[in-house]
Amino acid sequence: MNLNLNNYQKYSHQLLSAEQKLFDKYRKDILQFCQEAQSRSAILQYLGITENYENYKKFILKLINERYLNYTDIRHPQSPKQKFVVSQKGLNYLKAISFNS
Repeated sequence: MNLNLNNYQKYSHQLLSAEQKLFDKYRKDILQFCQEAQSRSAILQYLGITENYENYKKFILKLINERYLNYTDIRHPQSPKQKFVVSQKGLNYLKAISFNS
């Protein structure tokens, strides 16, 4: 099978672009929802997506790593009682996008 590299690159770019748009929408929703501390399951239920590790990693953990969200108990990040709250960076992001809307 002869794969056209240009078509592959175009297709993969479209997939990444769609995934990034979805993440951007979820980022806003998660940050608004987490102005009060929320559990992992509450966040994923709020988004209407399946509660599994992949979705946790794709959305919540990514926001933790990008410092848009904070753990409420940083000493025990894997605690089943862990909750997440918007960080100052996340609040600044929400303020910036509401200003631009």
